[in-house]
Amino acid sequence: MRELVIIIILVISIQICAGVLAVKSFEMDNGDYHGSIYPEYDKYGEACSLIRIEHNLDGDIHLADHVYKKESVTKNIVYFYIIAKSKSIIIKSAGYQDYKYNFPEILENKKTYILEIVGRGDKGRLDDIPVTIRTIPSGAEVYIDSVKQTERTPLSVYLPVGLFHLKLEREKYYPIEIDLSVKSPKIDREYSLSPACGILDIQTNKGAQVYLNDKLVTQLEGIELEPQKFTLYVEQDKHRSVSVEDSIAIGDNLTKNLYPEPICGEVKVNPGMEQAEVLLIDENGWSYRGTGESIFKELLIGEYILEISCSGYLTYRDKFILNEGEKKELEELVLKRETAYFRLNIPVELQEKLRITAEEIVSKKREAIDLEVIDNQYITGKEGEFEVTIWHDDYRIFQKKIMIGSENVPDLELNYKLYESPKQKSRLYVNRKFKDMGKEVLLVTEHKAEQVRIKIPGYLDMREKVVFPQSEITYPLKIGKDYFRYGMGLGLFPDKYKKFYGLKLPFIYSAKYYRMVGFEANVVLAGNYSDCEGSGTFGGIGIGGVGVTAGKDLNGLTLGVLFTGAERDINGISIGGIFTQSRRNTNGIAIAGLFVNSERNLNGIAIGLGVTSAKCNCNGIAIGGLGVGAEEDFSGISISGIFKKSKNSSGITLSPINISNGKMSGWQIGVVNYAESLKGVQLGILNFVKDGEGGAIPFFPGINIYF
Repeated sequence: MRELVIIIILVISIQICAGVLAVKSFEMDNGDYHGSIYPEYDKYGEACSLIRIEHNLDGDIHLADHVYKKESVTKNIVYFYIIAKSKSIIIKSAGYQDYKYNFPEILENKKTYILEIVGRGDKGRLDDIPVTIRTIPSGAEVYIDSVKQTERTPLSVYLPVGLFHLKLEREKYYPIEIDLSVKSPKIDREYSLSPACGILDIQTNKGAQVYLNDKLVTQLEGIELEPQKFTLYVEQDKHRSVSVEDSIAIGDNLTKNLYPEPICGEVKVNPGMEQAEVLLIDENGWSYRGTGESIFKELLIGEYILEISCSGYLTYRDKFILNEGEKKELEELVLKRETAYFRLNIPVELQEKLRITAEEIVSKKREAIDLEVIDNQYITGKEGEFEVTIWHDDYRIFQKKIMIGSENVPDLELNYKLYESPKQKSRLYVNRKFKDMGKEVLLVTEHKAEQVRIKIPGYLDMREKVVFPQSEITYPLKIGKDYFRYGMGLGLFPDKYKKFYGLKLPFIYSAKYYRMVGFEANVVLAGNYSDCEGSGTFGGIGIGGVGVTAGKDLNGLTLGVLFTGAERDINGISIGGIFTQSRRNTNGIAIAGLFVNSERNLNGIAIGLGVTSAKCNCNGIAIGGLGVGAEEDFSGISISGIFKKSKNSSGITLSPINISNGKMSGWQIGVVNYAESLKGVQLGILNFVKDGEGGAIPFFPGINIYF
């Protein structure tokens, strides 16, 4: 370990104490091609160049690479054959640091070059002094004792102690000649050269081209000019050129500001959406940005790329050309949605009063979706069939089915009228369609004219034909006859516009638009659109020779020779000779000669000699002469003459054919029994289970059991 440390120290000491090589001169020998009669060739098949090195070193000299042959003439003169077109060599000699010399010119083959080198700081010259010479500006040629140095300032050389004659020369500057005293420890001198010319600086736009005396110049600062008159001309694309004439003398320092003026135009972009991002890109890649309606002034003429982007929309891209002095306006630009949507034009004064909903229609089923609203565009986020509904308070004033696709964007227009109601509890009829009113109501129509009638208890009816686009109508009110009646009313044609409490026995029909609470018996029709407290609900006992109906709910005991029906729910006991039907739910006991039907759920006891069915769920006891059905689930006891069908079933089903398109929990008793999956008993001649859940086999005659 100790020996290794000593070796490392010795190597470092040798490197520190090693001398330095320097080039004294380099030139081409204009005589013959010295050396061998036959030239050496390099690996590329080219004749070598010949370097003659003359030196004052005590030891031998070598080159690191590029050497094909070496010939020694004397101790201090050596020839080296090297690759032609070499740019540099590395010179080696014992006791000196390796020295890399860059040739001032590319070497030619079959040519001889003379390189004179000297050693500084070697044995016997350890007292040489490092000398550094600098000039302002740099790049001056250096002569020491009339010997031209190979490098320009800044220059570093080694010189012995003594007095030397120093000469500095640079083109267009006055030369300097001075005596240089070299002494220990080092010399570092800087000399300022006096110009024998004028200095010109030019300032202009980036990218502009500058011509000095009709010649293109790329150096714009520190241009050295002899005394003269000169012309400057500056041009730039899409700018107005500028020129100037001036003169310069020795010692002048001139600065010329020449900025070509841009040739411009103006662009106004209105994307129609305040949140839209506007981007302009010119031919040079410079970008200009704005938001919403944007005005870009002092734009260079030429071609531009326009991009408009907004969240939820496809980026709009287009190109245009801007001419000198032009004020271009780009408006009514349409951005396409990234996703499906429909447009709905609603007047500004109504937007806060209305509510818009949409339901997706898939296989006749509706599913509410959330709408994202941007301006007048309502985003569904998916394509397909939808039903759009507009609500005012709780009233549906507009409804339409639409089809949305990638190439189909429906436009919905809302025609409307605003009617002021003089009474809080007034009613409005439009083309015989009833709409409740508070202090105001919206009438929406796609027709050109409407027949309007307003009925207010205690006042005469008012009728008016309204022609669009009339926006507001005020009705004068006239006091009518007494309008309250209590007790019993008998007759063929009772007053159909009165409010009635008690017993009513008309022979033909009962009024369509009065309020009914109590008992009603009619030869033809009872309770048609009857209204309980203004809601269209029938309450009490109703008997009709033909039928009993309610504009909304039918409550209590109702008996119709042909039918009973309600626009909403039937609650209680309802008996119809042919059918009993509700648009929503049927709750209680429903009996009909032909069928019992509910648009939603059927709860309680339902008996129909034909079919008993519900579009959603059926719960309780259901008896059908032909069949019992539920589109969703059935729960309870089912008895039918031919078939029973539902999705999921729980309870007991008794029918020749029993079908459960989902899970069957309970008993299936019949000739043919089918279920998607079974948890119970199938009793019949043919029993089927599709997936065999819980161990039940797909087919088994007689009885199939799993608990």
